[in-house]
Amino acid sequence: MGYSSGRIRAKHERNLALMERHLAEEGLQPGDCRYLADTYYGLGKYASALVYARAALEDTVTSIGGQSHLHHLLLDAMEKERVPLAVQVAAARTACRAFPALPDIHGRLGLLLAACGDDAALPTLTRALELYESPVDKGGEASAFPAWAGTVSAVRARLLMEMGCV
Repeated sequence: MGYSSGRIRAKHERNLALMERHLAEEGLQPGDCRYLADTYYGLGKYASALVYARAALEDTVTSIGGQSHLHHLLLDAMEKERVPLAVQVAAARTACRAFPALPDIHGRLGLLLAACGDDAALPTLTRALELYESPVDKGGEASAFPAWAGTVSAVRARLLMEMGCV
C-alpha cells in the first residue's frame, strides 16, 4: 500500500535528522543533494527543496531510470514557490533537452507555455501526447505522464477550440 500522510511526514522528519547528523559528521557528499531535495519537498519546505534540487542536477551522481524525477521536483518546487513563469519555462526547456523522449517533460513544458500564452504550447502538448502514444525512450527513464495526460489533453483541446480547429 504505502504510508499514511502522517507517517510520510514522520519519515521525512526522521530522514532530515539523519541527514543533518550525516552532514555534521561527514559534510556534504555526492548524492546528498538529491536526498535533501526530496526530504525538504516532503516536509513542504519548498525553497530548500529548490536549492537542493538545483544542486542535485549539477551533481556527478545520477539515478538510473529516475534522473528525470529531479526535474519534476524542481518544477514542482518552483510552482509551490511561485517562481516566475519565465524561469519555470526555462527549467522545463532544460528538462526537455535532457529527456527529449519523455512525454511528461514535454507535457509540463507545454502547460507552462500555455499559461504564458506562448504559441509553442500547442505543438509541445501535441508532442507530449505523441510520445505517450508511441514511446521512443530507450533509456529506461521512468515517466510520470499518466498523472499529466488528462490535463495535457484538456489544455490542448482548449487551445484547438480557441483556434477554431475543433
